[in-house]
Amino acid sequence: MIPAKADVPPDTEENREICRKYCTICPTYKANHLEQHEPDVLFCSRGRSSCPEKKEVRCFCLGCELFLKYHLRLAYYCTKGQ
Repeated sequence: MIPAKADVPPDTEENREICRKYCTICPTYKANHLEQHEPDVLFCSRGRSSCPEKKEVRCFCLGCELFLKYHLRLAYYCTKGQ
């Protein structure tokens, strides 16, 4: 059964490492150089990137281990936030 509400992944170094495996190869992340802005990873927990102009290319959130573990439902957390 799918929970009624998604959990927010805890902002831990372990989760940041998991996130880096997906974000750093994500087309949207790379196209916008999001590593240069805060937050630089774990957008599903920490909110959208502070990059002033973001272009959505493709999203890898749906394939992330945290997406499944925490029953997340959205995509493009780096551009849209939680």
